[in-house]
Amino acid sequence: MAYKDFLNLLGIGVRASKYELGTFACEKALKQNRLKLLILDKGLAPKTIKSFNSLCEDNGVELVMIDKGDFQNRTGMTYGVIGVKNKNFAEALINKLNLNHLGDK
Repeated sequence: MAYKDFLNLLGIGVRASKYELGTFACEKALKQNRLKLLILDKGLAPKTIKSFNSLCEDNGVELVMIDKGDFQNRTGMTYGVIGVKNKNFAEALINKLNLNHLGDK
């Protein structure tokens, strides 16, 4: 149930423009410390996942992996990399998955 709620909230965020979408936009936003949470599709290439994992560790950003195709099924968009810009929205998504709250970054 928590994962389904997470996906529902993820879909709402798209309509509310709470995200950076796509590899290039998310990489740029991570390097500029504008993201509070990064969500990756498990269907991405291992090299891409490793690269974003390193960027998240370097910038203190929480990383969440979602099942392949779930973002596309929920929103109709084909992005595999989703960056959450808003801290409160990121915390709400994390809470849906019962993860720890974000720090004060």
